[in-house]
Amino acid sequence: MLSQRLYQTARTDVLVQQQKVLPSLIYRTRNTPEGLVLCTTSAKLRPLALAVRNNSLALFRHLVDIATTDRLRSSGRFVVNYIFLSCVTNQRLTLQFAINETAIVPSLAAPFVNGQRLFAAAS
Repeated sequence: MLSQRLYQTARTDVLVQQQKVLPSLIYRTRNTPEGLVLCTTSAKLRPLALAVRNNSLALFRHLVDIATTDRLRSSGRFVVNYIFLSCVTNQRLTLQFAINETAIVPSLAAPFVNGQRLFAAAS
């Protein structure tokens, strides 16, 4: 019971720190039993993913899954979820944004100028 309370406290601390450091990239945050959820826009996905990866506190360096939900609404019909894992803190982080069926979804696997990829496992 005590370890679960400490785990929740640590997760809340990471959430508060992300809100303070990245207020221009995040418009809503949630703390769920599955992990932290950071809501953003598709245009801000790459900078937010880079900031999350390079965060010295959490180290969410593993892109675990990409999932999409169809909400059956006229605006922002699809919700795209990029799920990250921190092997340091054993926590999951979801970057979430809404998008229409005609919009282009940004990729996190695009190479950088120096030839490195954002995530080593992406090809």
